Amino acid sequence: MRQGIIVIFVAFLSLILVIAFPGVAVISRRWVLRLFSGAVILPVALAVLFLVRLLLAALGDDEGARWLERVGVLLLLVWGVDLIALLLAVAARQLFPNEEDDA
Repeated sequence: MRQGIIVIFVAFLSLILVIAFPGVAVISRRWVLRLFSGAVILPVALAVLFLVRLLLAALGDDEGARWLERVGVLLLLVWGVDLIALLLAVAARQLFPNEEDDA
């Protein structure tokens, strides 16, 4: 059930992108590299944030730990959006190759 919802969501996002930007079929290599770097750096930031949250909770700063937990959830959502955008960007580059990159 969940996988079907995710597939429908990704298809809906790609449909929105095609409708909103009808002439844009080229995704630059720079954007793919930015999305990829976000996909690599964000989990590391999440791990560090989680460890700092555990440290604050062990020191008795419950308010700071709760605040870092909320920031972690936000980063987790950003990472999910980044992964979906990376998936769509790589798919667009494969479907519509850029002739400038081949040269």
